Amino acid sequence: MKCVKRNIRKKGSIQDVPFLMGILFALGISIFVAFTIWGAINSSSLGESHADSREIKTIMTTGVMPTFDFWPLIVVVLGTIIAAILAFLIRTHPAFFPAAVMFLMIIVLVGHFISIAWDNFADADEFQEEVTQYPITNFILGNLATILTFIGAFILIATYAFNKMEIGI
Repeated sequence: MKCVKRNIRKKGSIQDVPFLMGILFALGISIFVAFTIWGAINSSSLGESHADSREIKTIMTTGVMPTFDFWPLIVVVLGTIIAAILAFLIRTHPAFFPAAVMFLMIIVLVGHFISIAWDNFADADEFQEEVTQYPITNFILGNLATILTFIGAFILIATYAFNKMEIGI
């Protein structure tokens, strides 16, 4: 039997930043839509006659829902840490650095447009209460281009500085 060697692509390069950007935007939109739906359910008289449903509404409103504001922060921090650690494992020639910088510029430009789309979404009257209750999500998605610039620069430094240390430059 012939042994087949698979070529597994290592992750952790600058190409992972657009995935992080998409995950953050989708997570932010879904969190705010879920908060709006929960607010509508909570303000309705649905299940008010049953004591357990009132208790569940109280627990969800005071305990569970506020923790959702930290999810985008967790995604940013863990995504950056994982991408940077994996960037050290990639052996990339320094000649690709200008291409990676141009790709980072495109990512930041797209992140700016997503940030504008988020601002338009968050300025809607339906979401004003949620925006004030969940400032971390609003801050991250409102300043997405700046955050992606720092994440991308950190990953570029991690990717290309390691190669120079190996070569001895």
